[in-house]
Amino acid sequence: MLTPPPPEVVFGATVPVLAIEPPTSRGALPRAAAKQPPYPFRALNAADSVRLYRSVNPGCAIPVGGRSFSPAELEELGRALHDVAPMLRCPNHPARYVARIDVGLETDDHGVCTGPSTALGSSMRARSFFTLTDRAKLPQVRGTTIHEVIHNALQDHDPRTCTNHPGRQSPLVAEWVKRMGWDATGSFIERPLRGEVPPTHHATKNALEDMAESIELYLTDPRALYAKSRTRYQFAANLIAQLRAMPAVADQH
Repeated sequence: MLTPPPPEVVFGATVPVLAIEPPTSRGALPRAAAKQPPYPFRALNAADSVRLYRSVNPGCAIPVGGRSFSPAELEELGRALHDVAPMLRCPNHPARYVARIDVGLETDDHGVCTGPSTALGSSMRARSFFTLTDRAKLPQVRGTTIHEVIHNALQDHDPRTCTNHPGRQSPLVAEWVKRMGWDATGSFIERPLRGEVPPTHHATKNALEDMAESIELYLTDPRALYAKSRTRYQFAANLIAQLRAMPAVADQH
């Protein structure tokens, strides 16, 4: 039996949250950044958080507010950065910024704003940032950050080859869809794995959420993932081990 192991839009000034040193070390711990880390992960200030989020929903009249992260939230962000560091080995990874907003916005299939969202966070498709809302209470900041980074860094990007695949076209998504028995569109499971289920209710929504929820759980509670699905556990374990064995890639610019 397996044993579970423990394009960019920038508004105004940004500051690094935490640096990971070294970024691919199993034993590395987050530390306060004294200078810009090699691959910065930045938290926007309150005004820039709102302006960046509004750039995705320019026609929505529902009020959205922003604020800075608290010291305790920054600590949780640092823990999350340590968890996902292997996914951010390439200088062109798309998970560059995090915006802190009070409430997210729901949109329909045509991009029309329909009301406030109950989500803890959201990943902006084809954008280099994700959001955390005030619904992401401590200690949910860590798990929500990991979940949204997975959306950004594994679904529009392949950290194994440092190639970007806009539109959720990463080969990792195709591998996940095939291995976990989802249909070609990732909308429903047409070939259920015997004795295995997606690890959470949210993971049943589609293949992308299944992937994000499963790998997040592997990093935060691997035994829980193993109990739900050994195939998902093994996929996550193999991917993280492969990425940890790869060196960080230097920025050539």
